Amino acid sequence: MGHESLIVKPEEVTEIKHHDVEKMKDIGDVFKYLDGSMVAGADLRIMVRKIESHAENKEDYVKPHTHEVDQFYLLVGEPGQLAFEITLGDEKVRVESPCTVHIPKGLPHCEKYLKGNGHMITVLTKGTYP
Repeated sequence: MGHESLIVKPEEVTEIKHHDVEKMKDIGDVFKYLDGSMVAGADLRIMVRKIESHAENKEDYVKPHTHEVDQFYLLVGEPGQLAFEITLGDEKVRVESPCTVHIPKGLPHCEKYLKGNGHMITVLTKGTYP
């Protein structure tokens, strides 16, 4: 007993630096499952989006940016069911579920939803996000 503070419920995300959260919600709501504000000392930030959009090529909602830590995108869904265009530096890459994208710290990046349904999980290797 006494470990209740280590068990947390997801919180809806209303703001993310470099992102237009209202445009993101056209694709699916974003929930924070873990970060340093939820569990003291947590050294990960985990966000999950349940994507239930039927429109393709939605409007851009994030500007290219960098992080001081590594970041990972996990596309979870049936093979080919969910697709994004990920910009890594100057290169644009189409990725489809299921897959993991590793974004090393300092690499300019952004994402664009292309099509489908599933989940996008974002993990940053730091418990806080500026």
